[in-house]
Amino acid sequence: MQIESVRAEWRITGRKFTLGKVAAFGATWSGSVEQPEFLASEFGENEYPVWTFQLQADHLDAAQLDRWVGPRARPGWLQRLLPAGLGGAAAEPPSALLRRIRASGQLAVDDLTIEKIRLKQFRAQTKLDALKLSMSVVQAQWSAGDVKGTAEATFSAKPRYEILATFDRVAITQTPWLVPVATHLNGTASGSVELHLEGVGREALLASLAGKGEIRLAKVELRGWDVAGTMALGQWKSGISRWATGTGTFHLSNGGFDLNSLRLSSPSEEFLLKGSVSFGEDTELTAESHATGRTTRGESSIRFIQISGPIAGPRVSLEKATAQQPGD
Repeated sequence: MQIESVRAEWRITGRKFTLGKVAAFGATWSGSVEQPEFLASEFGENEYPVWTFQLQADHLDAAQLDRWVGPRARPGWLQRLLPAGLGGAAAEPPSALLRRIRASGQLAVDDLTIEKIRLKQFRAQTKLDALKLSMSVVQAQWSAGDVKGTAEATFSAKPRYEILATFDRVAITQTPWLVPVATHLNGTASGSVELHLEGVGREALLASLAGKGEIRLAKVELRGWDVAGTMALGQWKSGISRWATGTGTFHLSNGGFDLNSLRLSSPSEEFLLKGSVSFGEDTELTAESHATGRTTRGESSIRFIQISGPIAGPRVSLEKATAQQPGD
């Protein structure tokens, strides 16, 4: 921790620290931390005074933060830093010291990185009480769109995390998972997601991951492949495919992303997609095309597509629809 500019006010009415420039946890911080006058009689035996804060960081990486204050943090540094101010003994473990902290306020981060997700202008009303961190009124910019939601983290022996979020007008080509095929895609996405995780470390968190959500797409464009033409001819046809809207649902698990169904619609065609994409970015998808209106195709037309392999260069195969037999 490097302190370049801090003003401390220690008065009968309370304590206040104004941060001009402090480097900590891989970020540069500014703002203020304040504690009103603490009278022991106001609290019960197991209660501690509340701090309020307004903190701003230029950039913050969740992985870097975990190395300092997570369950695998360096032993000893927190005990040396905080015990006297929190009324504890120097021998107390970090969890006991953190349990004494009760604080709430506004947290702002210009650039926040969580694994592959990079959020800009992150803002949240934050509360820390008894090893439970709550974030409400969360707002951020992500992939040219907006994100809002809530988050909770419980720092027990096995930390637990819950995230509820909605996203609006996100550019699908700027999401980290579709960057390898960004030159072939265009469109925006809106929707919601619910995530539950627990454990220590990336592997444990991914193994425990459970979640679900829904997605709405607009003005989707696939460059380099005329899907409708391919289905009609029974062979590959280059060109551009466009769909005005799309709706779908998905689940997240330790294996990756499961697309329950995605329906893309245009005036002449409905394109249905389902399957899975692993966290290793391997695909296993099935697509089905239904012509609508005057463009309805005959039973012998190619209507099914199998997509497998790496998302950056998948294998695509065409299959004919099997005519339904009597009694099927």
